[in-house]
Amino acid sequence: MELVEKLIEYVGIEVETPGAFSPIHIKSIISVITLTLILCIGFHSVCDLGYRCLMGLMSAVMISGELIKIVIPGLALVDGAYQFTFDWTSIPFQLCSTPLYVFPFLCLLPDGKARDVFAAYTMTFCLIGGLAVYATPDTVLTAGKFANTHTMVHHGLQIVAGIYTAVYYRSRITKRFYTRGVTLFAIFIGIATVLNTVGYDHMVKYGKITEGTGFNMFYISPRADQTVPMYNDFLKSLHPVVFILGYFVALSFIALVIMLITHVVNKLVCRSNGVKKKR
Repeated sequence: MELVEKLIEYVGIEVETPGAFSPIHIKSIISVITLTLILCIGFHSVCDLGYRCLMGLMSAVMISGELIKIVIPGLALVDGAYQFTFDWTSIPFQLCSTPLYVFPFLCLLPDGKARDVFAAYTMTFCLIGGLAVYATPDTVLTAGKFANTHTMVHHGLQIVAGIYTAVYYRSRITKRFYTRGVTLFAIFIGIATVLNTVGYDHMVKYGKITEGTGFNMFYISPRADQTVPMYNDFLKSLHPVVFILGYFVALSFIALVIMLITHVVNKLVCRSNGVKKKR
């Protein structure tokens, strides 16, 4: 009980809303750069078990933070006992929530084609989500001290894991590898679309959420006012199908650029070292 009370108190602490290049933003950038360099330099060719352990550690940190973020605010003391109420609008299924479901597979699956799917997704779409938040912190930082800490740690680990996975899988970049990551992204978009339509209607019908609330998985809901950051002016006036296709194509193109950069850098490094292929 005492631990729960302390967690509730900590999660409820409010501060002045930070912005870009605020202390928490700068400290987070430094931490991400430092951790990325340590992993990419010291563990770039670690054994398979080592890679899986590192991804498992990052997964554990992210899942723990997400559970605290969801559970603690939903607790209320009623008649001497804590009761939990789940906020259905906060279902963790955004682009930046997908590492919660992807990273465990990188930890549990042995090296092979199945894990390649999640590795390709991590080094592209997980990285994109993390970089977007760190580039535009004003869109996510709030007055909540824990919420801000969670946001910067969660998205920071996306960047670290994305870059580290790109380095670890540097010699496996192929069209098929890229396609596997894009396929998983398409599956996630499909799930988000079902949640935004069928799931939304179901939750409104059974009183889980009220109609018109900000239920917007992946920021692609045709029924929500808010849209994808940085795409608002162009996409919000489009037909929902075109909107979703535009979202998919745009992020898939960025993912392709990341793959190409990784491939070219690896070729240059191998050439400078006189090595044709690593790992």
